[in-house]
Amino acid sequence: MDHWFLRMIKETSVRHWDNHSNYMYLFTMKLLARIVLIGASLTAACQSTTTTVLPVQPMDASKAATLLDVSYGTDAQQKMDIYLPANRSHTTTPLLVLIHGGAWVEGDKVDLNDLVKGMQTIFPTYAIANINYQLNTSRKKNFPTQENDIQAAVAKVLAKADEYVVSSKVITMGFSAGAYLALMYAYKRPTAGVTILAAISFVGPTDIARLYSDTPSQDVRDLLPIMIGTFPDAHPADYQYYSPVTYATTATCPTLLFYGGKDDLVPTSQGEILQAKLLSLKVAHQLTIYPDDGHAFSGDNYFDAFSKIKTFLEKNIK
Repeated sequence: MDHWFLRMIKETSVRHWDNHSNYMYLFTMKLLARIVLIGASLTAACQSTTTTVLPVQPMDASKAATLLDVSYGTDAQQKMDIYLPANRSHTTTPLLVLIHGGAWVEGDKVDLNDLVKGMQTIFPTYAIANINYQLNTSRKKNFPTQENDIQAAVAKVLAKADEYVVSSKVITMGFSAGAYLALMYAYKRPTAGVTILAAISFVGPTDIARLYSDTPSQDVRDLLPIMIGTFPDAHPADYQYYSPVTYATTATCPTLLFYGGKDDLVPTSQGEILQAKLLSLKVAHQLTIYPDDGHAFSGDNYFDAFSKIKTFLEKNIK
């Protein structure tokens, strides 16, 4: 019995020690693995803090370039097409921003593709950004989403000015709802460091409260309270806040305005209201009304308008 007991104790002790050894071995391996991982993490962290950022390489400014569907945000509609002219420079190449219409609920930058070709012919030294923005499909208050988009798009282009080889001088041009955005950006929301050379508005709203009262279109009167979230008699300050005329000052850029005398959406009073404000401020501007045209112009009048744009810009921007 004694020998059996001693032998059992010995075997139990050996098994216990073997189990303990295995445990210690696994523990040690796990500890070493953690130390290795911590060391690797520290090494990676040290390496990340000493990574050298290479300078941006500018594009070949002697060659024209077209960049399509450049994203400036996370939404699928936040895209723009950028057209860079040949022989551009940081001092001589302004950025022309084109903004499509569509009552802020429809439209697309492709609507202005033919215009891009025309502008490249008239202004061959200009860079052009043809911008899409988020449309209001929710039938809920949506301003100032579109304003924010235009600001973000222009900021994206100018953040890459060294790469694209363009200047920080900007001209905005829009049509209808896009003209409104062109004026709002130029008058109210220019990006820091940007020089606004001019704003060009084709049938753009300028005083939203007056548009609500003056338009012959019930569709426009239905749309405006949706975009702003209220009615002008209930919250007149909101309508003033969302009106380009509110932001005109003596420092406002030269402005071109075009309207149709038979427009059944945006009446000529919208141009006349802003003209009166610009006159009082002694801001360079020009208002043209085509008496027989509506919300869209005839071919001859479009030709006349772009001839006026060329002459006006040559005279008023430096």
